Amino acid sequence: MALLLLLAAAAPAWGEGPSAPGPRPELAVTAEDIVLPRPSLLEGVAVTVAVRVRNLGDAEARAFDVQAWDVAGQKGTPLKTFAVASVPPRSDILLTMDWTPRSPGLHQMTVGVDPGSRVLEGSRANNTASRTVLILSEAQALRNLYAHGLQYVARGSRDFDLLEAERALVGGPPAARGVAQLAAKAVDSDRRVVEIIGLGLRPFTIVSTAVALPAARRAAVLEAQRWLGLIQEHRGRASGAPAAGGRLFGAVVVAEQALPDGSVMVKMEAPLE
Repeated sequence: MALLLLLAAAAPAWGEGPSAPGPRPELAVTAEDIVLPRPSLLEGVAVTVAVRVRNLGDAEARAFDVQAWDVAGQKGTPLKTFAVASVPPRSDILLTMDWTPRSPGLHQMTVGVDPGSRVLEGSRANNTASRTVLILSEAQALRNLYAHGLQYVARGSRDFDLLEAERALVGGPPAARGVAQLAAKAVDSDRRVVEIIGLGLRPFTIVSTAVALPAARRAAVLEAQRWLGLIQEHRGRASGAPAAGGRLFGAVVVAEQALPDGSVMVKMEAPLE
């Protein structure tokens, strides 16, 4: 009888069940926690990616990995594995890495937290997240730039025709017919000058307008000089004179316009002779 009474005293009361588990960590990452400098990036240009990893639980998360992947189509390329020592309860950490996109198209920046399941969590449903980013080749970026520039000149104007002719040549080796069409648009026989428009944009590495505008202007001038060099070479071949590969001498900037996205449109003139 005494033994039965002792067992009854030690047993839990009706409905209590076993003792409740202690607090657990709860690791999480969302698409918003993957921070890219822009929604579109330039192929071959390094950028910094930041990833915020959160512990939403009431216990410390210790000794786990965070993996970052670049997923394009069916191919996934591992970028970096971070070894995290600790994330206190109800807090987060910020991890950063450099990434150089290698192929144009839609990519998924994918992050997996604790892929080895080292941390005992209540749920692992929020341990993986992805962020979509468009990678542009240099040719694609230039085409987009010229398409954007066409919005800021009057349709049917001489400048509009120049930009259209330039855009047709962007992104590949210049076809003779395309250069001839550009030369026909650019040469003003009455004024004996060649007119050309250059566009420059550096949104991929520059974040402040104060820095972006001078850099974009320099890029626009270089782009205009490239068009002038093509026209000069074309005219030299047409007349039988030696091609002067490079640029027309005496070219000057006659107008420039800063556009809202940080790009700059520069118009240049050069004498025909």
